[in-house]
Amino acid sequence: MARITLSRRTFLRGASGAAVGLPFLEIMGEGTARAAVAPRRYLVCYAGTSLGRDGSTGPQFWTPKNAGPNYDLARGLSPLGKADVFNGTRTIKAYDVQDEVSVVSGLKIPYPMTQLSGNRNTPSPTPEGRVSGFHGNTMAPLLSGNGNATSDQIVSDAIGKGTRFEKGLQYQIQPTSYNSANQRGEICWRSSSTGTRARVSLTASPQAAFKSLFTNFTAPTPSGVQDQASIARKQAEQVLVDRDKSVLDLVLRRADRLKTSLGNRDRVRLEQHFDEIRDLEKRIATIPEVRGGASCKMLADPGADPSSVQLGVAGDGKVGILGWSDEDKRAEVMRDLLYMAFTCDLARAAVLLITYGQSYMNVERLNGLRMALHNSNHAGATDKHEGVMSWHVEQFAWLTRKLKDTTDIDGSRMIDNTVMLMVTEGGFGYDPEGGINRANHSTDNMAVLVAGGRALGLRPGRHIPKDNAANPASVLVSAMKAVGVNQPLGVVSAGIPELL
Repeated sequence: MARITLSRRTFLRGASGAAVGLPFLEIMGEGTARAAVAPRRYLVCYAGTSLGRDGSTGPQFWTPKNAGPNYDLARGLSPLGKADVFNGTRTIKAYDVQDEVSVVSGLKIPYPMTQLSGNRNTPSPTPEGRVSGFHGNTMAPLLSGNGNATSDQIVSDAIGKGTRFEKGLQYQIQPTSYNSANQRGEICWRSSSTGTRARVSLTASPQAAFKSLFTNFTAPTPSGVQDQASIARKQAEQVLVDRDKSVLDLVLRRADRLKTSLGNRDRVRLEQHFDEIRDLEKRIATIPEVRGGASCKMLADPGADPSSVQLGVAGDGKVGILGWSDEDKRAEVMRDLLYMAFTCDLARAAVLLITYGQSYMNVERLNGLRMALHNSNHAGATDKHEGVMSWHVEQFAWLTRKLKDTTDIDGSRMIDNTVMLMVTEGGFGYDPEGGINRANHSTDNMAVLVAGGRALGLRPGRHIPKDNAANPASVLVSAMKAVGVNQPLGVVSAGIPELL
């Protein structure tokens, strides 16, 4: 039999013109069919308050008394529990997510001091610490580890590629400081081209956030919905599938005829090649459609933004500086948008400022006291300020519950592939600038809430006390590691081993 020589450009064609190269298809190369993989997500929420009221007995608003699982819920954490609580002014909604949230307490931003005359001190800064000026200088070590970029920006650069908002989402609920002298709403920074810090503005308008998220948005067709367009599309897809199968069968029949002209080694090689094609075809058929989760949809337009009202001014002898912009309504919209952005895979990292540091938001709606949040932290009754703390936690607990109840694209729960954190402006303890104990102007005894991340290595649902032996930025380092960003946060490199 005459020897037949085939070049590597030789191919077989089916009736429709589809080509199968010999002896292999380069497009298949080393590739393997993969099942849908849920994206990792990261969220940092910021509350502009401390964990104790001046003169009270301790950081009682969040810190549990017992360590480990089944920790006791302070009133400030009541939204994590199973039963609604009425605080005399409003009902605090419970979301039954305690098993999804860990409390890391006893954290501390260092403040080394040199004793001066009298009862006051001045700081001698360390790389991980803060300098004087409690309200103005706690955010940098807390959110960036005193680096140039905050954790959300570092994470978005690592995991946000290919999403609509690759740099993440930046929202705020309290829309203004209500005090022109207070600009303590800066919680998001990027490293600039010069190696310095560049502020990232937050979106305060619910309407603007809605338009940004849903302009030119097309939701995936929900599973089971059989409108005429989807039926026609599926029929067309099936025609293509059937045609491709018949083309492959025709090519294989032609290959059988070719085998009679080949030597034994080439025949074996050709048979192995087409066996691999058949196997790949079967594996491709098992790949689920990768898209936003089944709960992905366009939300209703929230309408015009609530109005901002200045309720008092300094020196009026009554309430001082404070304001209200229906932060209840704003919170509902902003958390809905964050949830849907994650569900539709429009963004994978975000920050949410709930209230400014040194907040002048009126808390009357939350606990019956007509005063600014900042003043409530200083002068309000302890049981009254618990109502303010729990309102912040309600926003966090709502998001946790929604993600817990939503199925991800890989069949798991969305909360298991998401890490959410909630940090506060301060803790409770010694105030080195004022030289007083039992103060809320302190970065002793701080705490961070951590929700989710079971599929990423976290073990939520526990109280982890640290006895002022770790920086709160260490919790963010562990959270970043869980979502695949294994690097320091500024100068803070050590995480919290008990979280992972």
